[in-house]
Amino acid sequence: MTRISAMLHEMNCRLTDASHVPDRNNVLLDVDEQEKHYLLSHHCDKLAMAVGLISARPIRVVKNMRICSDCHSFAKLVSKI
Repeated sequence: MTRISAMLHEMNCRLTDASHVPDRNNVLLDVDEQEKHYLLSHHCDKLAMAVGLISARPIRVVKNMRICSDCHSFAKLVSKI
């Protein structure tokens, strides 16, 4: 497991403890619920937050596209925790 994957797993565990429920309506593919959970947990926004938490210096995540509602609620809870 890479450091990014480990940080992403830790973030997901902490947010699950803080009663975050992923919004699976953001996955538009016809896949089962477990696959939807995996796809949501590996959005680029969440990966960028994991890299930022690992790095020693602060980073700024900038996008030129909209963020999905699940990543938005995820980011809000990460900033609180």
